[in-house]
Amino acid sequence: MKSIFRSLLGCMILFPFFLNAYGKTGNADIILPYQRHNPPFLDTKSDWVDSLMSRMTLEEKIAQLFMIAAYPARGTTDADRVELLIRKYKPGGLVFFQGNPLAQALLTNRFQAASSVPLFIAMDAEWGLAMRLDSTLRYPYQLMLGAIENDHLIYEMGRQIACQLKRLGVHISFSPVVDVNINPENPVISIRSFGENPFKVTMKGIAYAYGLQTEGILAVGKHFPGHGDTFLDSHITLPVISSTPQRLDSIELFPFRYIVQSGISGIMTAHLSVPALDTVQDRPASVSPVISGKLLREDLGFKGLVFTDALNMKGVADRFAPGELEVKALMAGNDILLMPSDIPVAMDAIKKAVSDSLIKEEEINEHCRRVLLAKAWAGLQTFHPVDTSHLAEDLNKPIYEVLTRKLIREGMVLLKNADSLLPVRELDTLRIAAVNIGAKDTSSFQKSLALYAPVDFISIAPDDSVHGMDSLLTRLNPYNLVILSFSNTDIRAARNFGFSSFLIRFTDSLFILKPCIVSFTVNPYALKLFRNINRVKSILLAFDDDPLIQDLAGQAVFGGIRVNGRLPVTINDAFRYGCGLDTPEPVRFSYILPEEIGISRDSLRRIDSLACDMIRQQAAPGCQIFCAVNGKVFYRKSFGFHTYDSVRNVRNEDLYDLASVTKISATLPLVMQLASRKVINLKGVLGNYFPEVRGTNKEKLILEDILAHQAGLEAWIPFYTLTLQPLIPQKPLFSKIWSEEYPFRIEKNVYLFSHVGYKPGIYQHDSSGIYGIRVADHLWLRNSWRDTIFRRIYESPVSKRKTYLYSDLGFILLGRMVESVTGEPLEKITRENFYQSLGSTRLLFN
Repeated sequence: MKSIFRSLLGCMILFPFFLNAYGKTGNADIILPYQRHNPPFLDTKSDWVDSLMSRMTLEEKIAQLFMIAAYPARGTTDADRVELLIRKYKPGGLVFFQGNPLAQALLTNRFQAASSVPLFIAMDAEWGLAMRLDSTLRYPYQLMLGAIENDHLIYEMGRQIACQLKRLGVHISFSPVVDVNINPENPVISIRSFGENPFKVTMKGIAYAYGLQTEGILAVGKHFPGHGDTFLDSHITLPVISSTPQRLDSIELFPFRYIVQSGISGIMTAHLSVPALDTVQDRPASVSPVISGKLLREDLGFKGLVFTDALNMKGVADRFAPGELEVKALMAGNDILLMPSDIPVAMDAIKKAVSDSLIKEEEINEHCRRVLLAKAWAGLQTFHPVDTSHLAEDLNKPIYEVLTRKLIREGMVLLKNADSLLPVRELDTLRIAAVNIGAKDTSSFQKSLALYAPVDFISIAPDDSVHGMDSLLTRLNPYNLVILSFSNTDIRAARNFGFSSFLIRFTDSLFILKPCIVSFTVNPYALKLFRNINRVKSILLAFDDDPLIQDLAGQAVFGGIRVNGRLPVTINDAFRYGCGLDTPEPVRFSYILPEEIGISRDSLRRIDSLACDMIRQQAAPGCQIFCAVNGKVFYRKSFGFHTYDSVRNVRNEDLYDLASVTKISATLPLVMQLASRKVINLKGVLGNYFPEVRGTNKEKLILEDILAHQAGLEAWIPFYTLTLQPLIPQKPLFSKIWSEEYPFRIEKNVYLFSHVGYKPGIYQHDSSGIYGIRVADHLWLRNSWRDTIFRRIYESPVSKRKTYLYSDLGFILLGRMVESVTGEPLEKITRENFYQSLGSTRLLFN
C-alpha cells in the first residue's frame, strides 16, 4: 500500500497540466495517468463471509446495514440502551461519540460480546481521536493541513490516526472531508475542508485516505456530492446547492471523481439538495437514486461502501418518516444506514419494501456482502477484544506528537511581513507588549514569546469594560511593538468566530495605534472582520488557538522555527488563495520534543533521577538542567531550591552566576573588536594601552602572550585569604601540611586553618558609601580594597619561562586595559557592543 501511495502521488503530479491557474478542470473527462484502484476490501476472499451469507436470514442481512450511535459520556443508561438494541436487532455496527478512551474500549468489548456477528466500529476522527475523545492527541484541522506543501506528512498523519483507531478497536474513520470550501459563510464545513482548490483537496484527501487504509482502517470520503458551498447546516435544515452542472463538475465533484479512482473504501452521501443534478425538488442527495446511485455508482464507478450521513439529521429527518427514510436511502444506492431514529420501524419498512418488490432481495444481498467483505478485510472474522492495559500510553506515543508539531510548523502561513519585521530582531531597540484578547489568563503564545525576550503580558477578557479598554490603550503608550494574539475563538462564522463587535472595534483600534505583529490563531475567514487589518505590519496565520499551536506560533514570531505555508482559501482581495511568505531558517533556539532528534524521553528520566537523588543526599539544594543540540532545546527542567532552607524554588527563569565565563564572553570579544578596529595591536605590549602598569613587570607583556596564557603570570592570587584571620590567637593562618586543624587546601602545600574570621574594617553586612563592592549576599567589601587587589596583581612575579600556564590575572589585566582604552566600564561596553543588540537580555554581569 505504501508503494502504491508513492507511485500514485508521483503520477498525479501531472494534474497541473490539465488545470487552469485556479485549479479547476477545463475538461470533465480528464483521464488519470495511472491504473484505477478498487477499494482493497473487494479483493478479500473469505469463507467466513460465504458461510455467514449462506445461513443469515433476510432480517439479519438487513440488520447488517444499520449502524447505531453510542455515547460513552452518557453513562450506563446509554450503554444499556445500545446493548439492548444489539441483542434484539443485531445491527451491523456502532458509531461512537463523546467520551474517553478507556470507557469506549470497555464498551466496545461489552457490545462486541453481545453481538452474534462482530460489529463495525466507526468514529468521526477527522483530526484524530480528539474529535470525540478526551485525553487523546489532536492533529490540526484539515484547513491548516491545506496550507502544507508536503502531502506526505498528511499520509503519515493518516497512518498514525489509523494506528490509534485500531488500538481502540475501531475499523472505520469517517474521513477525509473532501468538500471544496468555497463559501466563507459555510456553517458546517469551513475549517474541516482542505481548502478551496479542487486539485489540492484531491491530493490531500487521497494522501489522508491512503494513510488510513495502509494501516487497515476503512477511509470514508465525505460529503458527496460536495458540501463546500452551503449557507445552511444539514444538521438543522436542508441546504440547497444552486450551482450549474459545469461548476459542480469542475469543483465539487472533482475530488470525489479521483478519490474514487484512487481506491477509497467508502463514500458518505450528504443531506443537501442539488437541483442541477436531480430535478426532483428538495430531494436530498443521500436519498437520490440520481446522485447516490447513477452518478456515484455508475458514472464515477464507485464499488465500495456507500454510507448515508446520520439519518437523524433534520436535513432528511424532517422530510421523511422513520422507515420511509431508510427505504429511500437503500433504493438510492446506499449500503449503510447511519444512525436511524427508529430501528424496528426501519427494519419492518425495508422488509415490506422487499416483499412489495420495491427493493430486490438480491440488492440486500449485495449490500450485505459488501459490508461483510469489508469486515473481513478489517480483521473482524477473527475478532479479539480491545486490550485495555497501557491504553493511554499507546494512544499518546511521543512519535505521534512529533508529527503533530511538524504539521503545525509547516501549516502556519505568513500573510504579511512589512519591513521584514518577523522574525523579530534588534531586540535592544524594542519595548514589547504581548496582548492576548479573549482570556484573562496568560496564554501559551505569550509564554512562548517570553522564552526569547523581555515581554510584558497584557490580557483582555471578553467581558472587560469600555473604560478598561481605554485604560489599556493608554498603558500601551510606552511600547513600540505590540504582539497580538487571540484566545477562546470559535471556528464558526455563525458565531462571528468568537469575536464580539466590541472586541473587533478594540482590536481595530490597536492596529492603528501601534506597530503590530498579529498571530491569528483563528479560522482564516475571521480576518475579514477587521477593517484596519491593512495597517498591521506582520500577520501570522495559525488557524486555531490550541495551546500547542500557540506555543509554536510564538516560536515562529522570534525565528525559532521557519514558516513556509500557503493560504488554502481566499479571505479577501489582499489575501488570496496561495499567498504566503517564507521566513529564513531558524535564527534562535527552537523548543522541541527529545524524540524529534531521536532521543527517548524515557532515557532523559535518568537525568531526573540523578537530580532528585543529588537533592535527596544534600549534595546540592537544587539545580537547573538545560540541553540543546544544533539550536534545538530538548530538555529544560528545574529541581529543588536555591538554598537548603527550601524557601525559594529553582525555576527555569532564574539567572545563575557562572564562573570563568566573563573571560570569553566579555573581555575576549572586546579585545578582538579593538584589534579588528586597529585600536590595539596584539603584538604590542600591555603598557602601550594601560598606563597603570607602566614601571611594573607587567609593562612589557605582549598582548597575544597574555591571551595564550604564556606571558609568565601566576595562575591566581587567593585575595580572600588577605581578609581572613585565625580565631585562635597565636595560630598561623596557613600550614604546609594537611591536618584536622588545617583541612582546606588553598594550593599545593598550602592549607587553611579550620577556624577563621574576617579581619575588621574590610567587610560589612550591608552596602554603604565606603562598602560598595558586593561579594555575596549580605557581604560587602570596602571600596578601597579594589586598589589593594590590583596593587597585588601589579606586584606579583612574572616568570621568565614563557610556557603555558592558565592564568586568571592575564584576563583581569586585559579587562582593565579595555576600560582604559575605551573610557567605559567593562559591563557597559560589553552590553552595548554585543549582547544588547543580540537580544541576550539574560547574559549579565554579577
